[in-house]
Amino acid sequence: MEMKHTFVRLMLLLFAGILVVSCREQKKSAPTGADVKEVTFKEAPKDFLIASSFKNIHMIQLEATEESLISDIKRVVDVDGKVYVLTRTNEIYCFDRATGKYIRTIGRLGEGPGEYVSAMDICYDEKEKCICVVDYYKSAIHNYTLDGKFLGDRKLDNDTAEGVGWAVYADCAPDGNMLVSLRMSGNKPPRDYAYIIVRPDGTSTGVDVFSPVKSEIGSVEVSRHPIAKSDDGLRFFKFMNDTIFTLSGDEVVPFCKLNLGRKMIPKDVLAKMDSYDNINAGKLYQSGYSLPLFELYEDKNYILVLTKPLTLQGRDNYLINKKTLEGIHIKGSARVAVEGVMFLEGRLMPDIIDSNRNEFISWFAPIWIECMREEIFAKNLDVKLYKKEMRTFFEKADPEGNPCLVFYEN
Repeated sequence: MEMKHTFVRLMLLLFAGILVVSCREQKKSAPTGADVKEVTFKEAPKDFLIASSFKNIHMIQLEATEESLISDIKRVVDVDGKVYVLTRTNEIYCFDRATGKYIRTIGRLGEGPGEYVSAMDICYDEKEKCICVVDYYKSAIHNYTLDGKFLGDRKLDNDTAEGVGWAVYADCAPDGNMLVSLRMSGNKPPRDYAYIIVRPDGTSTGVDVFSPVKSEIGSVEVSRHPIAKSDDGLRFFKFMNDTIFTLSGDEVVPFCKLNLGRKMIPKDVLAKMDSYDNINAGKLYQSGYSLPLFELYEDKNYILVLTKPLTLQGRDNYLINKKTLEGIHIKGSARVAVEGVMFLEGRLMPDIIDSNRNEFISWFAPIWIECMREEIFAKNLDVKLYKKEMRTFFEKADPEGNPCLVFYEN
């Protein structure tokens, strides 16, 4: 009888253990998006000032020297009182954040050691304290100190290097993992993943497939700035998806779902229109679908999302309060003078170029300076300046000089 009881106890313990493991596995495999909160967006009221959401607004014009002439900016990284600027003409410059004074060039063009051929993107690796340059031509990631010294290339295995060759945008998480967004490729074999997670040991994992959507041409850029640093990792959105996700370590979990008032284009619907391109996305927008998500920025208080700019009405800005998950929809304008007034009044941030935990960073070309002087100040338009210093800045800025940066600080 005692042996029988012992056997029963052992069976019960075994069953309990199996049940616990099963529950844990179910918890892991359960759809984590089931309880994700949805963010709806209210139209910004006329008196809404986006500038009032930030503690300070700091403006600089980047110094123009013979060594640092800039026509267009692709990326800005703000680290330790310096800003590292990647231009669309493939240069990387370092400036003083407070004054805009030119300091140095980072790296140089070339195919030798320590040189890059095509800097698709730059980002800051907090773990290694270095600037990473994503060179898609070399299929490599070059590391430089903040003083511009070459440290060596990031270790990449063959599959990872091949993926980096299709890079569009990249950023580093605090743990050293890098998330790289990729172009859609029509080549054979195709690059089917929208992202790869690049680990410090050089291995990688694909995230979010493009299929069944495909491209019939060499490559297509489907997003411009789809990744942002956050306190808990990296934030990003998937291809043709209305949910923002968080990458923490190797784990991808949904953060919030966006209700933009329209349904996101289903992949299978887009796939039936043959090759992916802006024309097809525009046609589906006209039929009632939402525009695809295109840019993502975040500081410690807010998330800003921009959709693909396919309309003539200017860019739509979707601002999310991270604590309350309340959303505001701010309509931009295709007219420079209109956006200039909205900027001066604190109702709109000009072209957002980057963000980090402490700030959003905007930029504008020198043509804005002429526009402010001739179309706004000279005509004495009734503009309620958010900060009086803004007018002083534009009166002193050089319309023949380098672009200007605006830091929205929290």
